[in-house]
Amino acid sequence: MNSWNTQLIARDLHRQQVDRRRYPRVWRALNAELQALEMRDGHLVGALERLRSHQLATGFIRDDLHAVQCYRFPHPDDPRRFLSVQYNPERVNRLKLRLGDMSPPRGDAVNNNCYLCSSNIQWQHHGIEFGYAIEQSGVHYNIWMNAYPLMPQHLVVATRKHMPQAWVLRRSGASRFSIRRIVGNLAALAMRMPGYIGFYNGEGAGASVPTHFHYQFFRRREDVPHFPLELAPVRALDERSSVVEGYPVDGMRWQSGDHAAVIRQATDWIRDWLCTRTGLRPSLSANIFAMYDADTGMLRIYFVPRDRELCYSPHMAGMIGSLEILGELVLTTAQEKHDLDRGEIDYRSIERILHDIHVPL
Repeated sequence: MNSWNTQLIARDLHRQQVDRRRYPRVWRALNAELQALEMRDGHLVGALERLRSHQLATGFIRDDLHAVQCYRFPHPDDPRRFLSVQYNPERVNRLKLRLGDMSPPRGDAVNNNCYLCSSNIQWQHHGIEFGYAIEQSGVHYNIWMNAYPLMPQHLVVATRKHMPQAWVLRRSGASRFSIRRIVGNLAALAMRMPGYIGFYNGEGAGASVPTHFHYQFFRRREDVPHFPLELAPVRALDERSSVVEGYPVDGMRWQSGDHAAVIRQATDWIRDWLCTRTGLRPSLSANIFAMYDADTGMLRIYFVPRDRELCYSPHMAGMIGSLEILGELVLTTAQEKHDLDRGEIDYRSIERILHDIHVPL
């Protein structure tokens, strides 16, 4: 090895050491700023916008969604309803975040290099990814921005503790969240993010990191005030709960201005439903949504049953997760774009894709 290469290696090691000392200081300063914004506003929205701008400036967010093309396909019999598609070719690049040159300093890698563990974040992304540390109902989370988002403000709320995404129905000493904790914290976080949609992807239902518990949230696009699932007809069971009808997948909806009551009713129903059916279908999973309207004070929770063995459709390349369940497919391949351009995708074809993963209530 010549002296020039030796100097380069020494310089790079020195830079890494400086960055390792600097990173905690930048984290603390940024978090103090974000906390001040949250306290000023009484919610997280302003803090999240500032975090996004910070992560754009550092270069962590790689996609500004400039290449996304959106398509809307009206219901054949009801023009008020629709299913939609976003062609998002940059989305496939998210895999490069895991396949790039990630060489952990000695002893720094934890939990099989999990990229939601804060101990791995700095070395995996060379000191440019930062998050916001929050607490909800006694659980500590980090909010991370999505490097290749699906919506203008797309984020992950991950537990600081490394623990499984899957729930536990009956306490057995397992280090997992109960349905009550999952639904309750999702709803509470949604109320801290008015104008956002929050969702929990169960194992095999769109969860990209099944080994580390997380929610996802995104801000609604201005051109999409409501997603197709929200526009689907419902059959009321009582003043808060309804069955979703006339939609490609089965689902339940709870809504009320009495937040504690709607969380309790949704949680009890979901837990009881899962307990009575898991024996017949051990691979049960779910997509669960929460959204809060600050203008009306209305909290809304959706539950869509899933099966871990039915996470893909033969008619779509990617996994079917929460955005697809909301009624918007994410297509990424050249062949899928070709099918769009040729008019081979319409309301009925999207309906068939979603029905491929349908689990009856």
